[in-house]
Amino acid sequence: MRLFVAIPPVSGSLGWVREVKDLLRPRLRGSRWVDEENVHVTLKFLGEVPVERLDQVESVLSGVARSFSEFPLELKGLGAFPSVKRPQIVWAGVGEGSSSVVSLAAAVEEALETAGFVREERTFHPHATLARIKEPVVRRESLWPPEWNTRRFSVFTVRNFCLMESRLRPEGPVYQKGKNYLLGPRRG
Repeated sequence: MRLFVAIPPVSGSLGWVREVKDLLRPRLRGSRWVDEENVHVTLKFLGEVPVERLDQVESVLSGVARSFSEFPLELKGLGAFPSVKRPQIVWAGVGEGSSSVVSLAAAVEEALETAGFVREERTFHPHATLARIKEPVVRRESLWPPEWNTRRFSVFTVRNFCLMESRLRPEGPVYQKGKNYLLGPRRG
């Protein structure tokens, strides 16, 4: 099973994805867009995991969930990897709630490392992938209006994270939600 851990978006908060897609699709020919219902913030990519290790993964993640409370999350601003001038991935960034997402991702990383999974060496950058660009694009001007660099797209309360399975298909990956891990109620 090809697994990853992610914060799913709240349904009903994704109309902005369509707006971004409508603007950028003509400018990014050959790109693959994430379906609205599949937009998420990845906390940890596990890769191929044997079915017999699933119980261990689920147990470790349950422990992480118990140590976190709900928190607000803002999807804000667009960006691209490796850069806006040479985009290969277009993403929405995280504004408010960024430190909570970073803390949650670090706890997931640490717990899974103790369970024998390899630690990610790259610095964690919280974001929601919107598109993958297949054909190289080199641009002088931005793909989107400058105000979208700081635009607030969505705000919702993170109440859970999920273990998700990614099934690769020629037309793009299909994501299936597995176990859901509820966070505790917000404190204070």
